Amino acid sequence: MIICPAPANLSAAPLAEIQALEKKVGVILIAYKQVPKIARLTGEEMETVRKVEQETGKILLAYET
Repeated sequence: MIICPAPANLSAAPLAEIQALEKKVGVILIAYKQVPKIARLTGEEMETVRKVEQETGKILLAYET
């Protein structure tokens, strides 16, 4: 089973706090319900991921399954 992170459902107060932090720091923040462990990739696997990122222009995140 593959577990993908899902965005968190935030009530008004936490959402406002995160939006204020985004404005203060000048970044976009994404809140997830629960994030699985980051996968530990070999050097060769990382090179493959980087190649696909460059080819597609997308950012890939690797989580353990």
